[in-house]
Order: sequence, then structure tokens, then C-alpha cells
Amino acid sequence: MNAPDPRLLPAPPIARSRCEGCHRNIVWAITVAGPNGRGGKLMPLDPLEDLAGNVAVTPTPGGRLTARVLHADEQVDRPIEYSAMTHFATCPARSKPEIPAQIIDLQAERRRRARRRHPARSGR
Repeated sequence: MNAPDPRLLPAPPIARSRCEGCHRNIVWAITVAGPNGRGGKLMPLDPLEDLAGNVAVTPTPGGRLTARVLHADEQVDRPIEYSAMTHFATCPARSKPEIPAQIIDLQAERRRRARRRHPARSGR
């Protein structure tokens, strides 16, 4: 039985880059809030759909990708979502990929804005 051809994740060009450690192609997705209420972090993904992946990727109307981690018994919602593998799991260099300059690190941006609004709290 032949496996189906992998699908390329529909990431816009600005979300595509290379891993600094292994130099493979990756795409960046923004995590959605889960049960713990956290989200908005950048997650590097392998650019091809991986049926064994534990991340559900959804393209947004604005062209961005959102990602959510699947639970053990959860499946992707076809054809809306793609199944993907986080690059953290497949990178032979096992380093955290450097976020490219053209992609905004939301967490760092939030910290920068908080320091600007509350300069006394920046010493924490």
C-alpha cells in the first residue's frame, strides 16, 4: 500500500524560513489557546503534511497558519485542517530555531509593550 503524496502546508512566503540548526525548510504557525488558556506563540513546523503528526494546522483567511496540539485520541478535521509535525521533534540539530526578523515574536512584543506602559515593573 503506497502512502499518499504529502501535501505542502499552505503557508505564506513570510512564514517560511530555514532552521538555523539543520538548515531544513520550516514554516511558522501561531498557537491557539488551549485548555490552559495560553496561545499566541510561534511554533516551527515541518513544511509537509505528516499523517503521524500531533499538530493540527489551519490556514486563516488572512493567510496565516494557526496550530493546536492534538490529544492522543484526537484527529484532524479534514479538509479544514492539516496534520503536521513540529520541527522540534524532527530537527537533527535539536536546537530551538531562530525566529526570522520578518516574523513578529508576539511574546517579546508583549513584554516590550508592558515595559513601556509600566517602567517600574521592568525590573522583575
